[in-house]
Amino acid sequence: MNYSEYIVMGTGILKFKIALLLKSKDIPATVWEYNLASSVKESCALNGIGYQFLRREEIYGRLKQLRPGALIISAVNTYLFPADIVGAHTIINYHNSLLPRHPGMNAEAWQIYGMDDYAGVTWHYVDVNIDAGAIICQEKIPLDHRITSLKLLKRQSALAYSCFEGFADDLLSGGLRATGQENHHNRRWHYIKDVPNKGLLDLTWTAPRASAFLRAMDYGAINTLGIPAIMVDDKTYSCKSYQITESSQNAETCLQDNRLYIENTGLKIIVSLLDSQRNIS
Repeated sequence: MNYSEYIVMGTGILKFKIALLLKSKDIPATVWEYNLASSVKESCALNGIGYQFLRREEIYGRLKQLRPGALIISAVNTYLFPADIVGAHTIINYHNSLLPRHPGMNAEAWQIYGMDDYAGVTWHYVDVNIDAGAIICQEKIPLDHRITSLKLLKRQSALAYSCFEGFADDLLSGGLRATGQENHHNRRWHYIKDVPNKGLLDLTWTAPRASAFLRAMDYGAINTLGIPAIMVDDKTYSCKSYQITESSQNAETCLQDNRLYIENTGLKIIVSLLDSQRNIS
C-alpha cells in the first residue's frame, strides 16, 4: 500500500527509532518533534532522516498541508488529532497501557498505583474518540513491588518498538488487522492534572498500598507528578526518599526522627521526610 507521506511524531527517542526502521525498509519517513529536550534532531541528521520541529500551535496547520492518504505514526505523543485530520489520513498511536484500561495521561503511574497485575503497551488506530481506536497489537509487562513509573516507562518504550517492528511490514502493505475495543465508553480517563490521591500518602494504607503509591509517583529526577507528601497533625512533610524491602513482621505505622515506618502485609517501607509548606487542594 502506498501512502502519500510518512510522518512519525511525538516526544522522546521512540519516534526516531521507528523512523530509522522505516528507512531500512526504504520508506522516507519524516520526524516531527515539538519537544527539544532530546537528541532526536542530531540523530536524524546523522542518519539522513527528515526532521522538522514544530511548535504545538503550528501542528494543525502543518497537518493540513499533508497530501490526503498519509501515514501518521504517533509515538509518545500528547497532541490530539482533530476529526478532519483523522478522516483524511491513516493514523496509528502508541499508548502505554493495556487499553481499554487507563486511557489518557501518565498511564504508567496509574497502572502501578492501581496495583494492576500487569502493565503493558497498546498500538491502535486513531479515531475521533481518544485512545478508543481498534487495537493493532498489545503486550503485557508483569508488575511487582520493585518497579517504578520511570522504570516502567523504559520497559514500555522498548516493548512498543518491538511490537511496531513485528507489524511494520503488514502496516506498510495494507494487510494489518485490528480488533475493536470493547467497553471503551465506560472508562475512567486520566487527565494531565490528575495525581494519585492528590500526591498524599495516606497513613492508614497498608504497606503494599503505600508502596504502590510511592512507586507510581517515582519518576526519578523528572518529578512528572510532583513530590509525594504526608500530612501529620496538620503539618505536611515531603518524601525525600524511600526504601522498600520484604518483611514478615507487622508493626504500627509510626513517624520518628523525620522517618516514616510502615511494616505489614509482607513489606517494610522507610520514608525519609522533609518539612514542607506544601498546599493541599
